[in-house]
Amino acid sequence: RLSSKFAHAYGLNKVFPQTSLVEFLLSSPKKMDTSRGSNCESDIRFDLIMTESAVRLCLSYLPVINQSKVLRKCLIDLERDSRASRDYDRHTLVLTLYSECLGKLVPRKETRVK
Repeated sequence: RLSSKFAHAYGLNKVFPQTSLVEFLLSSPKKMDTSRGSNCESDIRFDLIMTESAVRLCLSYLPVINQSKVLRKCLIDLERDSRASRDYDRHTLVLTLYSECLGKLVPRKETRVK
C-alpha cells in the first residue's frame, strides 16, 4: 500500500516502486569494504534465500506481464555486469523466477491421447 501511495503522490507508474525494488534485489551486490567497518550483513542481496522471498512478495503485486518484463531486464543486467559473471546462484534464481513467470504467460494446452 505504501508503495502505491508513493507512486500516486509523485505521479509515477503504479508498478514503478515494485519493479525498482525487484531490480535492486536481483542486482549483484558490490563487495563491501571491510577496512571501513562495513559488512555484508546490512545488504539483503548477500542472502539469496531472503532475497528470493522478498522478490517473490514484490512480484505478487505486479501483473504477470510486468513480472516478465522486470525479470527479463534483471537477467540482461546480470549478463552485462562483470561482477556477476561468476554469481551462478544469482543467475539461477533469476532464471528460475523468469521461467516460472513465462510458464504463467503461456497457455497450457491439454493433450489427449485418442
